[in-house]
Amino acid sequence: MKLKIGLSKEFSLIVLWPSFFSAKLEVIYIHSRSVVLKIFLILGVVVSQAVNSVNASEHKPLISNSFSIEGHLVHSTARDNSLKPQEYPDRVVSSDAVDWDSKDSDYKPFQFTHPIILENSRNKKLGGWAEADDFSLLQQPGTHYRELKSIIGTIRYDQSGLPLNPGGRTGISGRGNLTKWGPNLAADPIITRYDPITGYLQMITIQRKDNGQWAIPGGMVEDGDSIGKTLEKELKEETGVDLKMINAIAVYKGYVDDPRNTDNAWIETFVKHLHLSVDNPIAKKELIAGDDAVKAQWKDCTLEFIESLYASHPLFVRTALAKMSPIDLNFSFFS
Repeated sequence: MKLKIGLSKEFSLIVLWPSFFSAKLEVIYIHSRSVVLKIFLILGVVVSQAVNSVNASEHKPLISNSFSIEGHLVHSTARDNSLKPQEYPDRVVSSDAVDWDSKDSDYKPFQFTHPIILENSRNKKLGGWAEADDFSLLQQPGTHYRELKSIIGTIRYDQSGLPLNPGGRTGISGRGNLTKWGPNLAADPIITRYDPITGYLQMITIQRKDNGQWAIPGGMVEDGDSIGKTLEKELKEETGVDLKMINAIAVYKGYVDDPRNTDNAWIETFVKHLHLSVDNPIAKKELIAGDDAVKAQWKDCTLEFIESLYASHPLFVRTALAKMSPIDLNFSFFS
């Protein structure tokens, strides 16, 4: 249910109240340019606490644009041929056959691992940056051994011993464009501010090179790196922002409904949010795109834009906004 309180022609307060009829995480959304935020000081405390209490009661990881079958998480972006990487074969898997526990004797996924991944597998190339193409090598003591761990829970395996995507069938087996079997761990920073001119709530975004979609910055956690180091490194590489994330708030950890996922390789992530005060010089910094980004921009946090973001990023941003406290809103700026 959306409640819009129109206070003048210039500004309004928009609140999305928790709805029991929607599978999506609900959010408080403020898009204002004036003293409306002083009113939110009263309403926001009550509403944000209500939303946060709903969030706290949810212990299972969430998947954006997904639905549930008997409590099992089921992805959709990872099955959508309109969103898949160009080099991926078309996926053929019906919605009622996604869950691994559903019977589908006709399920025959396309086997696909990108040639570049195979060429750079460590069992084939000295100094290779991708895991061995033979999964059994990861289970044997030696150079290629790795114990698979998921932040979601216990990993299931098929009869041949390969790890199974917790979101269900994708229509593609192998690793696709992903370097690791099973979980590929990522870290994604969400950085927000109030525009010093308009007063609108904004966030740092990048336009991806691979598909042109807007997204929050982020990337894979390299071997030996911490989540915090990856958050800071990816933010700097993709936007030019050098920012310590030690005080960032954790807003999500779990499965990412990503178009690169396959039956045997998928992305899991840690997402942290940092809201910048108006006197923070980085809040006024011009962004510089780099690495995997074509563009880097501060974007208004409109509902339309949030919902257009890449993969599960709409869920991440909605969660971050829902967790913002009235203190983060920096009312003094609007007095």
